[in-house]
Parts: sequence; structure tokens; C-alpha cells
Amino acid sequence: MFRKGLVLLTVSALSVGALAGYAYSSNRPQFHDLTIRANAAKKLMVMTKTDALTFTSTSLTNLTADTITVRATGTFRAVVRFSAESACSASSWCSAVITVDGIAANPKSGTDFAFDSPGGETWQSLSMDRTSDAIVGTGVARNVTVSVDIAVIGGGSWRLDDWSVVTELFKA
Repeated sequence: MFRKGLVLLTVSALSVGALAGYAYSSNRPQFHDLTIRANAAKKLMVMTKTDALTFTSTSLTNLTADTITVRATGTFRAVVRFSAESACSASSWCSAVITVDGIAANPKSGTDFAFDSPGGETWQSLSMDRTSDAIVGTGVARNVTVSVDIAVIGGGSWRLDDWSVVTELFKA
């Protein structure tokens, strides 16, 4: 009788522990669209500008672009960070889009993303991060273009100063 009770207690305890572990793992927030982990060395490319520039184009216009070399084999991801002092005087908002190898980086929100909006602080230091889709080696090392394009949505002007674009290329 004692042995039967001990077995029943052990099975019950293990079941409760397993259920608690499942509940813990399944109740973690999963509000993100994409998870990427890299466990390898990375390449780095930095583009900067210290002079102020003013833009008025309502359609996407290139702010800057350069290339980073992708090795011949493997799968890679680029994490791109754009930061700048910003003064947006648009009718709606000031938008920035980052592309890698000609493809919008994630999240792919296009000009719906407001890097800055009119009103509030005159000058703000702002930043955005984007992550590329998988970049697959083609058998030959190649240069992949990283580009930041901007638009003044609804008209007006946008002044950017002291900006930088930092690209980190990871083996995925």
C-alpha cells in the first residue's frame, strides 16, 4: 500500500512539474515577427555625414548607399542602424526606408514608418534599426548594396545632420 501511494505521489509530482514547464514556455510573449540569432564573427561598414542636408522630395530619394562584401558561401543577415539629428517640418511625417541588396529590410513598413514627425522638439537625435532577409552566398564573393532612402510625406522639408549608418553583417 505504501509503495502504491509513493508511486502515485511521484507520478503526480512529475505531471505537475511537466505541466508547469509547458505553461511557462508557452505563456512567454511572442509579439515579434522575426527572431534571428548569430553565433559568428561579423563584418562592419559605417557611413557618416557631419554636414546638415535639407530634403523636400515627397517620394523616396537616396540619402546614402554603399556596399558590403558577402562571402561566396553561407547564409548571412545584415543589421542596419540609421541615426541622425532630425528636424522634420513635413505636412505629415518624415520617413526612412533601409534596403539591403535592393530589398526592403525588416520590418518592411515602407514610407508608413515615421522616422520623425513635425511638432515637438526642434532637434531630436533619432535612430532606427532594420534587419535584412537572408542573403545567400552565390559561390562567388559579391558586394551587396545597403541603402537609406528618405521621403517627406505630404510635402514640407526635412533637415538631417550628423548622421550615421552602421551595418553589421552576420553569418546566420
